[in-house]
Amino acid sequence: MITVATFNAHHGRPPRGLTSNGLLESAVAGLQADVVGLQEVERHVVRSWFRHQPAAIARAAGMNYVYAPARRFAVTGDDGIALLVRGEILRSSSVMLPHANRNERRTAIVARVRVANREMTVATTHLHNGAPLVAQRQLDAVVEMLDAEPGPHLLLGDLNIGSRRVAPHLSPGLVLAGGDPTFPASKPTQRIDHVAARAMSIDSVTVQRLAVSDHCALTAGLGGLCSIV
Repeated sequence: MITVATFNAHHGRPPRGLTSNGLLESAVAGLQADVVGLQEVERHVVRSWFRHQPAAIARAAGMNYVYAPARRFAVTGDDGIALLVRGEILRSSSVMLPHANRNERRTAIVARVRVANREMTVATTHLHNGAPLVAQRQLDAVVEMLDAEPGPHLLLGDLNIGSRRVAPHLSPGLVLAGGDPTFPASKPTQRIDHVAARAMSIDSVTVQRLAVSDHCALTAGLGGLCSIV
């Protein structure tokens, strides 16, 4: 079995107090996942003490990573999404998604990875908040990019829309994981963080509240992977 996770890290902000990079790094490492999609991570931003969060998290978890900035902060910093893999990132690309305005720029990472001697294509993203129609257009773009790559396929992300809105925008064979709500972390009522897989069975789903973020982490255990030929 391979464990995958998606987590909106909220730049490592705990329920009370200032950003804690140490808590963020420990939280992600503690998931013990083989593939992690991260949202709202950043580099060289004052509120996170100018930390290169994706690189630091990857070191703490013993994983390789790729980062895609979505928005700039002030002069030196940016925030975006990251993909962490306990294995090899064979190739990757990042694409800006359709967006409503400059302040809501969103991006997606699509990568071919090798985990436990098996290959898959992974897409991770963070879609527009507060505008379901925009998020749905962005999801269509991500799914189209994923479908253009060889399988098996895995989609991870904070999609900012519920399962009923997500499901109609998934292409045939891309199965959405079930499970409990993930947001807000203090008392979850909404399921806006999602995992979907094609050519892999979803054997388990877990929602975990971590020491940081206003989102819970969503993890899934995947089986039925196709072996490399």
